[in-house]
Amino acid sequence: MAGILTRVADFCVRRRWLVLALWLVALVLAAGGAARFGEPLDPELVGPARRPSAS
Repeated sequence: MAGILTRVADFCVRRRWLVLALWLVALVLAAGGAARFGEPLDPELVGPARRPSAS
């Protein structure tokens, strides 16, 4: 297992700009997917601490 991690670390150090670019692309894709497929928050949602009292 240590050998695999060493190779991954070596790759990341040698190609640090490529790794950074890939992380940025993944972040943009994740944010875009969340914006595209995410459900909007329900304004009717009331939690236990915000439940109106019946007084």
